Amino acid sequence: MNDWTSKWVAEKMKRHTEMRDVTLLSPQHVELIRKQYPTIVVGTTAVDRFDTSALTPFLDRQPNVSLRLGAKHGIPIGGLGDLMRAVSHPDVSQYVSKEVSFIERGLTQHTQVDTYERLDDPSYSQKLWNAGEKVAYLSG
Repeated sequence: MNDWTSKWVAEKMKRHTEMRDVTLLSPQHVELIRKQYPTIVVGTTAVDRFDTSALTPFLDRQPNVSLRLGAKHGIPIGGLGDLMRAVSHPDVSQYVSKEVSFIERGLTQHTQVDTYERLDDPSYSQKLWNAGEKVAYLSG
């Protein structure tokens, strides 16, 4: 169990100019009361790979944002830098990192890619013209 993560995130987020208040809710949940936008609950963890076993502790109190950024089981995931940028947006679930935007813009513009779907970070399923479906691991 990574009991230190929520305290660490709370301390970092207290310094953010968009924060009115920060409250520790549990060892892995932090409430961020923003000045301009609705309050959000953030799940925190420190794992090498965010998978189903890392997701389980969040199911009792589903966060708006969880630290590592893609979507896993409907929960946005990202790093602390992503959180710092996302809290400045009205709807944090709509935030997309610069790296993901870069990759997806490239896939959209590529002449051989028909469609794509983000599977997780950094996996994409791509349907290529005349080549079927492929899974690619991409990084910005």
